[in-house]
Amino acid sequence: MPNETPGGLDFTGADCRGWMHEAGFRDTRIEHLIGAQWMVIGVK
Repeated sequence: MPNETPGGLDFTGADCRGWMHEAGFRDTRIEHLIGAQWMVIGVK
């Protein structure tokens, strides 16, 4: 489930969860939305 940036780079949900963990977020999870869309949720 890649997250595409305007510059064309792809990041996985696992990448986002890692960055959030480094920023102090806990209990992160990936939630599927519609089609190829998803979101990463975390508690800080």
